[in-house]
Amino acid sequence: MKTILLLITSGLLLLVGCASAPLGAPPSPVVAPNAGNLLLPAEMAMNRDAGHGNVIFVNLQLESGATFPFVLDTGTTWTVFDKSLAPLLGQRIHPATVWRWGVQQESGIYLAPNLFLGGAPLLTGKAVATDDFKSISQSFGRSVMGLIGMDTLKNYCLQLDFAAGKVRFLDSAVADKSKWGEAFPLTDIGDGCPSVSANLAGVAGPGSLIDTGCAFDGWLTAPVFRQWTDPTRAPSSGEMRRPNGVLGNEHFQHLALHELPAAATTGNDLHLKFNGLGLSFLSRRVVTFDFPNHTLYLKKPSARSLIF
Repeated sequence: MKTILLLITSGLLLLVGCASAPLGAPPSPVVAPNAGNLLLPAEMAMNRDAGHGNVIFVNLQLESGATFPFVLDTGTTWTVFDKSLAPLLGQRIHPATVWRWGVQQESGIYLAPNLFLGGAPLLTGKAVATDDFKSISQSFGRSVMGLIGMDTLKNYCLQLDFAAGKVRFLDSAVADKSKWGEAFPLTDIGDGCPSVSANLAGVAGPGSLIDTGCAFDGWLTAPVFRQWTDPTRAPSSGEMRRPNGVLGNEHFQHLALHELPAAATTGNDLHLKFNGLGLSFLSRRVVTFDFPNHTLYLKKPSARSLIF
């Protein structure tokens, strides 16, 4: 199971210590009037397989105009570039260690360049990291040149509308949040990545990391997985048994949740202390991450899926 996780999710925990496509006409950014005139990236079309066996790819643009395919990844602390792009980032300021599902790799830290998405400059952290994305590209079936992590995404209200096939950056100060569905408080797990307090099995245990860099439904820690898959033990109130799950006031059917091996939780990878919600699960709903206000919203898609 650990091997499976390594192949089909891109989540990274980072501890401090290719050819580009020609630039086309950029989309028009959106002004958020109640957010200090912050320019929000324009609405973007999702790749068709997002949430259906793959993750969400966007075209990240450098100041030079070069664009590269990046993944929107709430399970990654920092924005990370493929190591082949290091010459574009200037001088390395210090080394770092990257953890990808318990596997440690050496990396580098660079000052963050000016980055653009959907025609708008992005608010980013002060630094970015590098990593080798060869195996990730192979697992996702296309070139991946980096991840847009929570150091950047935390500044935005981001809506993923899988029914409409759209990614939207919203101004949460003026939006009608009553149309966004059920609300779940988001908690920082300790490295900037978001979690909710519950797990899909509905049993006592750790909360769930929300990882849009995970292409499948999600995972459970070994004790929670044992309860979820135990047919001899009648579920208590609120608990579910495989293949069904629960989150908040809704039940979900036919979930494919993987077991996180007990041995994986003994290392320094903080993410492996939690259960997880992946993109396949999230794609069942319209998902709104109001990161500035630390809230996740989930809403059943409807025939008219444009909700603001």
